[in-house]
Amino acid sequence: MDELHQQTVNLLSFQTLPREQYDAQVSFNLLPELGEAAKVKLGVTEQRIRRHYAGLSDGRLPVPALQMVQAPVFHGYVLSMLVQLEKAATVGEVEAALAGDPIDVVSGESDPPSNLSAAGQEDIMVRVRKDAGEGEKGTRFWIWMAADNLKLAALNAIACATELRRLRPLGKVQ
Repeated sequence: MDELHQQTVNLLSFQTLPREQYDAQVSFNLLPELGEAAKVKLGVTEQRIRRHYAGLSDGRLPVPALQMVQAPVFHGYVLSMLVQLEKAATVGEVEAALAGDPIDVVSGESDPPSNLSAAGQEDIMVRVRKDAGEGEKGTRFWIWMAADNLKLAALNAIACATELRRLRPLGKVQ
């Protein structure tokens, strides 16, 4: 976050940009990958998402079209994913399938989820939109998600600690 802030200040004052974390200009820029020396690797994150999705879906769900993009925001995750289903469904059916802890489905009448609207929220905010050119039911859906990266990491740490505590042996013999 400090480097993004410093890049913004330096850009506005026509000075050279720090590149210790990103090895690229990320301030006021959208990038599908960062510099070679960057400490943050978008490809590694994208592959981790794909592995987690594959593990959670256990091969029973369609493989999503996914591409990571580094956006110039100070915090928050936003993800756009195209999912193709085997059988036609309505937006409402897809929303119903996604609804539940920790997903907060945002209707099409509301503003779309963003890093700003997700700030401080415990849930991952999700909006579903049918791909263009299909009727009431379709097989291709765009899923737009936003989450507070700091809150998400903290909640994940709490969940891990709670699970580890549950698994900890209670007796003196280990």
